[in-house]
Amino acid sequence: MGRAQGASTAALSVSILLNLGALLFSSLILRRGTRKYTYLTGDRPRELPLKVRMIQAAFHNDPSHDEVEGMSAWAEWNAISPPGKGFVFLGKDNFAFGVSMWHQMHCLDHIRLSLVNGDDGSGYTARCFHYLRAGMDLANGDAGVAGGGTVHTCRDWRQVHDWMESRHEEWTSEMSERIEEIQETRGYGGRNMTMRHEN
Repeated sequence: MGRAQGASTAALSVSILLNLGALLFSSLILRRGTRKYTYLTGDRPRELPLKVRMIQAAFHNDPSHDEVEGMSAWAEWNAISPPGKGFVFLGKDNFAFGVSMWHQMHCLDHIRLSLVNGDDGSGYTARCFHYLRAGMDLANGDAGVAGGGTVHTCRDWRQVHDWMESRHEEWTSEMSERIEEIQETRGYGGRNMTMRHEN
């Protein structure tokens, strides 16, 4: 065996080892999205089991969406939320989770209703302000320039809405009752969650 042949064998061996390492690393990355969770004591996914696409969206000032009270405002706010009040069940034992973006919308709606009806004194409005501040400052960190027409790169909320809507079709009456119990025990909203009709 000559010196050149020995160098070729060594190079081939190193190449095989590097390829095996790359293959192992790739399989770990691909498996990461399919990890099985127990949903016990923090062993749960950070996000929904859904690859949310990114979209380009421009924020436009449209006065037709400025209403805070009245039937059109009520209808517009109700049209945003998916069925199930922003909750989803995950895992084989159907653990209930609130989805952050819908909880943020729920908090905005609660604050809107506090402006219309007055604060209910439950402390929930203050918790909503804290939750929204943390979500906007820390979680989203949108560094886009504010102003009408600026294009932002966003997650496609419609995709998440549609996914949750399809999952909601599988809910049983027991699941719906569990969500009602969760909302009652966590103090979701008090009297501000119903529209006050004025004659």
